[in-house]
Amino acid sequence: KLYSEQALVHGFPRARSLTKNGIAFVAKSISRYVLTYGGIAFIVAGAAILAFPQLLDYGITTGIHVHNLDNLGVGFFIVIFAVVIIGFLGYINSMRKAVELGYTGETKEPPTVSE
Repeated sequence: KLYSEQALVHGFPRARSLTKNGIAFVAKSISRYVLTYGGIAFIVAGAAILAFPQLLDYGITTGIHVHNLDNLGVGFFIVIFAVVIIGFLGYINSMRKAVELGYTGETKEPPTVSE
């Protein structure tokens, strides 16, 4: 079973003819973007909720009688922002950077630094 994240990380870079190191670079870069900027978004949201606790009262009632899906609140939207929006922007920037660094099949593979 192929999940959407796997399709994004593995399918699209192959279509752009990235090498294995290029795919690894893109995957690590997306993770870095999501964890860094998503973490900042969670800190900002947490500070806003501490300053204005009434923000927790706002939400969209869906009518779905499933726990955590009946009311979409601040937590849901901050996760969507962190994962979807920041993840997509990280993907775009990472792909651009991978092509600039020469991680494509058309060029010679850059040397890797062994740890």
